[in-house]
Amino acid sequence: VKKRLHKGEKNGRVSYWLQPKDYEEFKGKYANLVTQFLLEMKKGNAPVIYGDGSQTRDFTYVDDLCEMIYRLLKVDTLPKTLNMGFGTSITINELIKCISELLNKTPTIKHLPMNRFDVMHTKANTQLLNRLISNIPQTNIKEGLWKQIESMKLELGLY
Repeated sequence: VKKRLHKGEKNGRVSYWLQPKDYEEFKGKYANLVTQFLLEMKKGNAPVIYGDGSQTRDFTYVDDLCEMIYRLLKVDTLPKTLNMGFGTSITINELIKCISELLNKTPTIKHLPMNRFDVMHTKANTQLLNRLISNIPQTNIKEGLWKQIESMKLELGLY
């Protein structure tokens, strides 16, 4: 796949705006945000938000990313750099609200100061991606969260 994605470019790269599907509990505070929140809420603990929760993130469901890569394999020439993502952002507070609604739980949130290198806002610029492939799959945040919760139920016996 890497060789095909870089066709015509020696040092091309694809930038993924990815929310991993796998479970990263062993990574502790370094696990992806969604997994941290789901695991903490499952344990009855307060999810930790660094800052006031107004920072935004662009989440992309991994199955959508795989479909994008598959479609890009059929494109003759790719640019040196290509962002792949959903192209919209939600706040961390909105993410917690979605998770709370899906789990039917109202967590107490623990707020800590933001780290000085934390980024306030992320959002993939998908204009070029949209020109290269049509009908980009876009699993919305609630559907993606529900799929992850269901996978965690089946694979890890959680919830």
